[in-house]
Amino acid sequence: VCRGLIKNGERQDEESVGGRRRTEALRHLCKMNPSQALRVRGMVVEECHLPGLGVALTLDHTKNEASDDGVSDLVCFVSGLLLGTNAKVRTWFGTFIRNGQQRKRDNISSVLWQMRRQLLLELMGILPTVRSTHIVEEADVDMEPNVSVYSGLKEEHVVKASALLRLYCALMGIAGLKPTDEEAEQLLQLMTSRPPATPAGVRFVSLSFCMLLAFSTLVSTPEQEQLMVMWLSWMIKEEAYFESISGVSASFGEMLLLVAMYFHSNQLSAIIDLVCSTLGMKIVIKPSSLSRMKTIFTQEIFTEQVVTAHAVRVPVTGNLSANITGFLPIHCIYQLLKSRSFTKHKVSIKDWIYRQLCETTTPLHPQLLPLIDVYINSILTPASKSNPEATNQPVTEQEILNVFQGLSGGENTRLTQRYSITTQLLVLYYVLSYEEALLANTKILAAMQKKPKSYSSALMDQIPIKYLIRQAQGLQQELGGLHSALLRLLATNYPHLCIVEDWICEEQITGTDALLRRMLLTNTAKNHSPKQLQEAFSMLPGNHTQLMQILEHLTLLSAGELIPYAEVLTSNMNHLLNAGVPRRILQTVNKLWM
Repeated sequence: VCRGLIKNGERQDEESVGGRRRTEALRHLCKMNPSQALRVRGMVVEECHLPGLGVALTLDHTKNEASDDGVSDLVCFVSGLLLGTNAKVRTWFGTFIRNGQQRKRDNISSVLWQMRRQLLLELMGILPTVRSTHIVEEADVDMEPNVSVYSGLKEEHVVKASALLRLYCALMGIAGLKPTDEEAEQLLQLMTSRPPATPAGVRFVSLSFCMLLAFSTLVSTPEQEQLMVMWLSWMIKEEAYFESISGVSASFGEMLLLVAMYFHSNQLSAIIDLVCSTLGMKIVIKPSSLSRMKTIFTQEIFTEQVVTAHAVRVPVTGNLSANITGFLPIHCIYQLLKSRSFTKHKVSIKDWIYRQLCETTTPLHPQLLPLIDVYINSILTPASKSNPEATNQPVTEQEILNVFQGLSGGENTRLTQRYSITTQLLVLYYVLSYEEALLANTKILAAMQKKPKSYSSALMDQIPIKYLIRQAQGLQQELGGLHSALLRLLATNYPHLCIVEDWICEEQITGTDALLRRMLLTNTAKNHSPKQLQEAFSMLPGNHTQLMQILEHLTLLSAGELIPYAEVLTSNMNHLLNAGVPRRILQTVNKLWM
């Protein structure tokens, strides 16, 4: 009976007397057998008929279910319709909301009115305290913002509050709901409340902030604007504490900084994309609606100088990888470098970038290579022709050497290697890219009478480039485009390291070197230590048999396994110039060297 009534029913039940009667009949049938109510509601959504009935059944079910601090069935149901993947259902329910607002019958009998009233009651039920936006008039203006009327949101209410905010965003942004003054007032009270420092709290603050940007009309009076400014100031003050306590790397502080930078560079479309991405829905936001927020951000809260000074103090992201999502300090620094804010305000960013490169791991974060590229550009190219000195400082040679310290040789250095292979590959990419950019910009730099320093050949000699490239080859999936970028730079700067014949021999599966290793380096094969190699060198030229045996053994080892022998081998090469050293030893050393 119910399926027949629904299938033959109107698409919009509140538009006609017949539709309203059909809805009432079905509602009474479900009251007679409540266990079937949710099944009937499923039929309503399936057929896209009688949306008022779907809401009415949900309201009845909400009244019957036990009240708790969790997200209510009404919030879940309406959110599912508007934020689900079914575009047909979304359009159907959106039409119900729009049509319901146009009718003058906005009284207690309207299902839409009942739904809005229930949602408002739920919202008011979790507000920390009943606060007034007129508090500024009653209290001292210089008073600290954390007075009692701004008490925090309870931890058990945070998830429910986030769900309500997203639902109201969907109702206003997708279904075109126009909030009443009371709804707008209570929404603003909830958005500017202060949650506990938990991952859910960070998420709530991010949603509230994006909702303020998306629906700036919620702030209509000077008192409400003052409340919003105080809340934004609290966000800036508390973001470091939230990040440290909650353990969430991508905090709302980075989002604040990023929005401030976008406002300064007038990238309003980027702010809109950021808001839609955080809210998890595509809504129409007019750039003109952001004008007041832009003024508040750029003139009251985050001047460009404050942005750059604050950005340098933001801690780097520990163990940065592609697994860490969200808006991170690296996004903010990238935008500031791109807009040349650091050079404009004479703020040094070199140390921050170096620290972040040292705190990286696989899989490679996609923002790292663009960051290095834009940093190199800011070192070599001045921000303006009128001020050719306005450039960033390059990473020093000593800092670069520190990264490769564990690879320079010595018997125990591999055990105490400080930096990850990701860091070493990124620093290698930086050095090679810097040298290439220096050559590419020679004419421009000469015209400006500016000659940035090139890295010395002594530095390049101490970086095990070939070893690092081999390591990168085995990590191609995790390194994204870094391996191919390094190969391109290598072919330009060090073509002698790109000999195809060598690479074929070194192939792990099909190469001749790998085959010989498997055949000759068995478990019973004799191992030779760097100390034994030193002793064999000291016997030259009288006894060369032992040295020959050790060198032959070393030719079977991989590049990584050869590192402990590098220092002994290079420091004793002068002995090979003595008379009487067999040619075979010279050829074997040559093979090892290449």
